[in-house]
Amino acid sequence: MNKSRDTEEISPEARFIFGRNFRHARRAAELTQCDITRITGVMRGYISKVECGKVSISVDKMEVLANAVKVPLWKLLTPITSDDK
Repeated sequence: MNKSRDTEEISPEARFIFGRNFRHARRAAELTQCDITRITGVMRGYISKVECGKVSISVDKMEVLANAVKVPLWKLLTPITSDDK
């Protein structure tokens, strides 16, 4: 059975990586969670849970958040190494 793209979920590890990288990108862009809510319509509480890796997130929703911070989605799914910090 094929899932549609908007209902696909990522692994817990990828979810954690995305959340951590998204938080870093959001802060680098000098945006608050409330700013992201205004830009995307995604609720602040959900954004907080995404950043902590505590909630499942669809690929489509990740793309919306990535666009809000102007970072390609693939970069937000790439683990940060100690050399990248």
